[in-house]
Amino acid sequence: MNRQLQGGMRKQQQGVVLVLVAIAMLALLAMAGLALDGGHLLLNKTRLQNAVDAAALSAARTIADFPKDTAVGTVHTAAEASALAAFLSNLGLDDSAELNDAYASSGSPLQVQFSTTLNPFVDSATALPYVRVIAQDLQLDVWFLQVVGMADKPVSASAVAGPIGLNANTCDILPILACGCDTDGTYTPDNPDDDCSDSNTYFGYPDNDNNDVESLGDISVIKLAGGSGSDVGPGNFRLLRLDGTGGDDLRDALAGVGDSCANFGDDSAADTEPGNKSGPVGQGLNTRLGIYQGPVDPTTAPADEVTYTYYSGSTPAGPTPVGPNPLVLDGLDDQGVPVIKRQDGSTSIDGLFDYQDYLDEYTSNYPDCQGSGCRRRELVLPIGDCTGSISGTSEDVHVYSVGCFFLMQNVDVGTDAEVFGQFFTESEGCDAIGTFTSTPTSDPVPIKIVLYRDSDSGDS
Repeated sequence: MNRQLQGGMRKQQQGVVLVLVAIAMLALLAMAGLALDGGHLLLNKTRLQNAVDAAALSAARTIADFPKDTAVGTVHTAAEASALAAFLSNLGLDDSAELNDAYASSGSPLQVQFSTTLNPFVDSATALPYVRVIAQDLQLDVWFLQVVGMADKPVSASAVAGPIGLNANTCDILPILACGCDTDGTYTPDNPDDDCSDSNTYFGYPDNDNNDVESLGDISVIKLAGGSGSDVGPGNFRLLRLDGTGGDDLRDALAGVGDSCANFGDDSAADTEPGNKSGPVGQGLNTRLGIYQGPVDPTTAPADEVTYTYYSGSTPAGPTPVGPNPLVLDGLDDQGVPVIKRQDGSTSIDGLFDYQDYLDEYTSNYPDCQGSGCRRRELVLPIGDCTGSISGTSEDVHVYSVGCFFLMQNVDVGTDAEVFGQFFTESEGCDAIGTFTSTPTSDPVPIKIVLYRDSDSGDS
């Protein structure tokens, strides 16, 4: 190759290194921006979360301080003022000056919402006692990320607070008693036989510490069918006595409508309800799966957004059934523990729609669901001591606590009215865990105000 040709090639390649260096510098600046601006965002997100946490706790505490007969509008106004004061007080700290400026220029006021229930949290002008506080899209400045076209970055946060112990919310508990064991031996010290021997269970119920069913042993049955025997006592099928009487009240309570409340005494004892009442049980619970077999109005008891399930018995009207092999009760073992199998007698878990599938369905298809049909298959149940032999109605059943339960399939309205599902714990998303106290009075009662996970937001 002659020298003239070599010189021409060198001239063509001049400046290539400069271009490569420029591209590399841009990449390095972008990486530095992700690190520095990302850390800046996370720090301010934490500060904002602390501010809304304080606001929610302050508002919930304000609600608890009012007498129960105070007008709801008056309570809401005071709670909103308390939430805003706590929020601004936290933003007024020196470390939160940037957030304070962002909030002042956002034009979006702090949102304060109220609900009677935790999950679903349904904002209502007449609801108490739970509070949700939302700070939405506060714009923070960016530094190095401006080189890739980002001029600002938003931060948001939400927090839910309210009483623990369900002092103001006993009517949201379904009147089905889950017979469990005492986790720490303190509730009924005169009866050591009811203490939990296995610390890996949830009040004696299966808890494999995740939401996937790995075997049929991870499934619980909380309502027994006729003829299967009863650990509560002759004539009892784990149902609780309501303020009202009769099948209509039971049906409405299980469907989640009306004002039916279970009775709990000062010693956390519960009245049991005699009789199987398979018709009202199935008719009430099945509305949550979109099956309306009794006199329940779908507008007051809407179906869950996710009705996918196995169906037992004859094919019901409503959602299309999937899977020919539902869960059935195969009697009780020597310890009185229900034995669960598939309808064909197998112990296969193939195709079972478990709680993890349910959560995945909401994540994929209903991420912002906040309506009345959201999470209707998540139930709140009392868990109590059924070791005493009782007949008819009694106050011999001591209630330890409450637990969260996922309804896996429909309930037969015939004699086989068994309720199958999974318990899920606080670490798995249950916000209802607490111990019962006496029936609320017209005056404030000593309660504990705590923060809960906001089930409708990833910002909580």
